[in-house]
Amino acid sequence: MMDNIRASSSAATGSSDWAEQPGSSHWTTAANWTPAQVPTNTARFGNSTRTEVGFVATIGATVESIEFGDGAPSYTIRFTDPAPNAPALTITGAGVVNSSGKPQRFVVASSSAGYENPQLKFINSATAGGNDVEYAAGPSTPAHAAGGVIGFQNTSNAGSASFIVRTGAGTPPSEGSTVGGEVSFSDASSADTARFTIFG
Repeated sequence: MMDNIRASSSAATGSSDWAEQPGSSHWTTAANWTPAQVPTNTARFGNSTRTEVGFVATIGATVESIEFGDGAPSYTIRFTDPAPNAPALTITGAGVVNSSGKPQRFVVASSSAGYENPQLKFINSATAGGNDVEYAAGPSTPAHAAGGVIGFQNTSNAGSASFIVRTGAGTPPSEGSTVGGEVSFSDASSADTARFTIFG
C-alpha cells in the first residue's frame, strides 16, 4: 500500500526511480523508470541491474535534480551523440546530489559546435555536486578532434565536483570549432571549488 502511495505521489510530482531491472539503458524510455514516466522533477537512482545510462539522439530531457540514494552502486551517465539543437540533458533545480557513498560519473564523449551547444547543461542555481561526483568531457575517440561540452549558465555552479577535460588527435573541421572537450561558464555561473584536470 505504501509503495502505491509513493508511486502515485511521484507521478504527480514528476519524480521517478530508475528501475531495478530496466529494459534498456535509455534515460528517455518511460518504461525504464518507476513510475513509468521520464522524470522532470527528481531522477532517483538506487540498486539496478543497469548502471550505465545513456540518451537517444534527438530526444532531450529536463530534470530539476538527480539523486543517487543511500547504498546505490556507482553509475555512469553517458552522452555520446553529437550536440543536437537542444541539450541531451538540462538540469534546472538543485542539481546533482550523491548520498550513495560511492563515486558517480558523467561522461560527455561526443562532438559539439562549441559552448553554445552543450550535451549536458546546468541552469538556474543547479550545482554539479560534491567531490564524489566526476565529469569527463572529450572526443568520442582519441583520434577525433571536436569534443563534448558541459555548460553552466545563470547562477549554476560546478560545486566541488572533479572535471577531466581531454583533447583529441584529429584536425578541427573548421575555424572556430571546438577542439577536444569543453566546460563552459556564462552569465553569473561559477566553478565554485571544483577541481579541473585538463589534458591537451
